[in-house]
Amino acid sequence: MSTAACARSWSESQSTDNCKCLSCKGCAVGESHSGREPATVVPSAAPAVVWRCCHCGISPTTRLVGGTYCVSCYNRRRELLIGRNGKGKFPDMIGAELHPAWAVVARTPGVDAQAVSRTPHGTTEDWQRPVLTAVFTPKSALGASASFFRIANGKILVWCVVANEAEMQRVIAKRLPGHRVERIEIEPDFNEFRRAELDPSWWLRELAPKA
Repeated sequence: MSTAACARSWSESQSTDNCKCLSCKGCAVGESHSGREPATVVPSAAPAVVWRCCHCGISPTTRLVGGTYCVSCYNRRRELLIGRNGKGKFPDMIGAELHPAWAVVARTPGVDAQAVSRTPHGTTEDWQRPVLTAVFTPKSALGASASFFRIANGKILVWCVVANEAEMQRVIAKRLPGHRVERIEIEPDFNEFRRAELDPSWWLRELAPKA
């Protein structure tokens, strides 16, 4: 997408009558391309029930990749992980916003996942999607959508690319109903990893608990 098209989509998304570009509504990149300083325009507060995509909220499409992100937000994360966008450049504006993150969650005793399926974070159908957990290996890598690994004592290690802790909480709430969060760590942003010439997946493998 060109800078001009990005700015146009962001500007159109600010209209309450426009549903076509809703995924652009809170995007700092589009806001910057439109000539405004990021965060100078605050989107109207929307009811919590609109959360569908864990990053941008009420995506104009119901399709979610990995049950967490709309296609646009998923693609932005994929570009960060491969180190280039559609123009072949490192996406440093998104790289300053997003962070590798990890969390440890455990099943809440006596809580039925079905009983907590109706929440502000998504529809019942979203919550009933099964979570497939992988075996953690020395080559496990961070993905554009959330990754789940079973570790000791029935707990689950979550790896994700998020903007902040609140987004990580939404990912966990949407994909792991009936679980409690024991710990969340948000690591430095992707630009910092690039400057330090460090692989975020290596960093998570070294830091996050496996047992």
